[in-house]
Amino acid sequence: MRAVAYLRRSSTKQEASITAQRQAVAKYAADNGLTVVREYVDDGISGNKLEERKAFLQMRHDMTVENIADRLIVWGMDRLSRHDGMKAAAVLEPFRDACIEIHTVRENKIVDLTSLGGCLENFIQSENNHDYLRKLSSNTLGGRLRGAKQGHVGGQSAPYGFDRIVVDAAGNHVLRLKNGDPKPTRAADTHVTFVPSDDSEVLQTVRWIFDEYANSDVSQRAICDQLNRRGIRGGRGGKWSPSTLGYILKNENYVGSKSRFPHHS
Repeated sequence: MRAVAYLRRSSTKQEASITAQRQAVAKYAADNGLTVVREYVDDGISGNKLEERKAFLQMRHDMTVENIADRLIVWGMDRLSRHDGMKAAAVLEPFRDACIEIHTVRENKIVDLTSLGGCLENFIQSENNHDYLRKLSSNTLGGRLRGAKQGHVGGQSAPYGFDRIVVDAAGNHVLRLKNGDPKPTRAADTHVTFVPSDDSEVLQTVRWIFDEYANSDVSQRAICDQLNRRGIRGGRGGKWSPSTLGYILKNENYVGSKSRFPHHS
């Protein structure tokens, strides 16, 4: 019996990898006498973004219009959609109308899209899947907001004149990191924040830039020219430019405040 495999994972690390899904689907097919004739993969795309899942759309067309197979194997129904119940029903409707049999490996069952009981079960499951997505988004944003309020910087590079430093739960500085240093292995109860550089010449340069801009009638280009003539390198070792200087002058880290989400009020 001919079957198609559809594999998907979003960017969340908690989900089964494409390789794990492929292995599980292959075993399920072998155990149930199914021959996978084609495989479709959407990797790194949310189940809530139908228009971006080109492989899914192609698979649905090939199965419901081209009739390449009448059985579809997936890891779970949430691989097909993480929409709410109403939208998920619309996503699955072409499969039902084409009498496509959907097999789920995780639940080890054939999904019923024809009976009232089966439709209700899938509606409820779709709502649960969508609710998981809503909570995941809320938790992720909430964590980022809490971290920003506490001065956490995540994976951001340090601006010129700053270093990144690992801080433990008690507030102790554990490890100072320069830009370009390898990412350290750190305990779960630590976080990373910015601190002034321990390079006195760099700190002196930052103070001079702000003093010159505030108290001298010179342009940003003129300040850059002075820095370059003196052989002072920028944060990445390159020459100074008005855009580099403008970033420093407008960066709120230098005045002791910080906005993690500057485009949101």
